[in-house]
Amino acid sequence: MVLEAASAPDKDTMISDDNATVSPPSTIGGRGALYVGIASAFSAAVGYVVMLLATGLGSETSQFLAFWSFLFTCFGILSGISVETTRSVTNAVREGFAPGPRLVWLAVGFAGVLGTLMALTAPLWRDRAFESDAQVLGWLACAGVVGYAVHSVLVGSLGGRAWWATYSGTIAAESGVRLALVVTVVIIGSTMVGLAAASALAAFTWVVVVVVSRRARAALASRADVPTTVLLPRMLASIAAQGSSAVLVVGFPFLLSLTTEATVYAAGAPLLLAISFTRAPLLIPLNAYQGVAVAHFVNNRDRGLRALLPILRLIGLIGAVGAALAWLVGPWLMVLLTGKESYRVDGWILAALTVGAALLAILTLTGALCQALALHRWFVGGWLLATGVAVALLLVPGPLAVRAVVALVGGPLLGILVHLSRLARPVIVQEDAR
Repeated sequence: MVLEAASAPDKDTMISDDNATVSPPSTIGGRGALYVGIASAFSAAVGYVVMLLATGLGSETSQFLAFWSFLFTCFGILSGISVETTRSVTNAVREGFAPGPRLVWLAVGFAGVLGTLMALTAPLWRDRAFESDAQVLGWLACAGVVGYAVHSVLVGSLGGRAWWATYSGTIAAESGVRLALVVTVVIIGSTMVGLAAASALAAFTWVVVVVVSRRARAALASRADVPTTVLLPRMLASIAAQGSSAVLVVGFPFLLSLTTEATVYAAGAPLLLAISFTRAPLLIPLNAYQGVAVAHFVNNRDRGLRALLPILRLIGLIGAVGAALAWLVGPWLMVLLTGKESYRVDGWILAALTVGAALLAILTLTGALCQALALHRWFVGGWLLATGVAVALLLVPGPLAVRAVVALVGGPLLGILVHLSRLARPVIVQEDAR
C-alpha cells in the first residue's frame, strides 16, 4: 500500500530523474515521517515475533539466535553502503550536480564482490560461527549478503532523493516477507535451518519492489555526487564504521559466543533475548530513520553540532525512562512474552542494558553527523574505538551478564567522546574530501 502511494508526487520534493533540483526540498515532511515511523515499528515487531517463535526450538534456540545475530551483523555492515549512498545522493540533489557512477552498477558490483568473498572465505568462519548445520547456514548467510547489498543501495538512494514513502515501503516489504516466510516455516514445522532460510532469503524482496515501483527503478538509476575514485574510499569508511556499529548493535550475541565458554553461552538464551529486547525499541526505529538523519544533517550542515542537540536530549530522556521501566517491570515482562519462568532476567541488568542501548543510539547519531560533515576519519575512529573497547571488556573475567553490561556501556561511551571531541570544534565542510 505504501509502495503504491509513493507513485504520487511529494509536495516538498520535486526532483527529476537526473538529480536536478527544481525546488529546494525539506528533509522530510509529516507524511514521510509517519511512513518511516510505521515501517520502523513494523520491522521492530517482526524482529520480536521471530525471536519469540525461535524460543520454540528448544535447545536450538541459542544456535538460531547466533545465526540471527551473525546475519544481521552482516546486514548492519552493509547498511554502511546505504548511509553513504544517502549522503551522496542528498548532496547531489542539493548541489544539482552528479558526476559519479550510476547506483545500479554500484549495487551489482557490491553484491557480486561481497557474495564472492563470503563464499570463498566460508570454510574459515562457518564452523566457528555455527555449532551445527554449519555448511547450510554458511550458504544462507552468503545469499542474504548478496540480496541485502542491493537492498542497501536502493534504500540509500530513496532516502537521498527524499522519497520517503517508497523508502518506508521497501523497508516494510522486506520485513513483511521475512515474517510471512517465518510463519510459513512454523506452520509446516519449525526447524532451525528453516527459520534461518526464511530470515536470510527475505533480503531479496527488493526484486519485487523494483518491478512494481517506478521510483525504485529511478533511484537505482541515480548518480552519486562524486566520481568512483572518491566514492569508493568513502563507502569503505562507512562500511567500516557501520560494521563496528553492527557488531555492537545486532552482532553482540555472536561476539559473546566468541568470548564465552560454550557451556556458559548455551545457557545464556535469556540474556541474549534481553539484549535484543532492550535495544530494539530504540535502535530499530533509529536504524530506519538513519537515512533521514543523514539527509537532515547534510541539509543543515552549517549548524554543526547544534543540529544534533535536540535529538540527543530526546534520546537521553527516552533512555532514562526506559531504564526505570526496565528495572521495575522488565523481569515480569520477559516471563510474560516468552511464557517461561526460566527467561526471567534481573531488573538491574535490564535497566543497564537499556542505558547501553541509549548510548549506542547517541553514538549512531554523532557518527551520522560526522559522516554528513565529511569527517569520515573521526566517524570511523569513534566506532572502531567503541568496538575495540567493548571486545576488550568482554575478555575480562567475570559473570556473563556483568561482562555484557560493562562492554555495552563502556565501549559506546568512549566512542561518543571521540565524535564529540571533533564536533565541538568549528567544522570546515568537506574537510576530508580529498
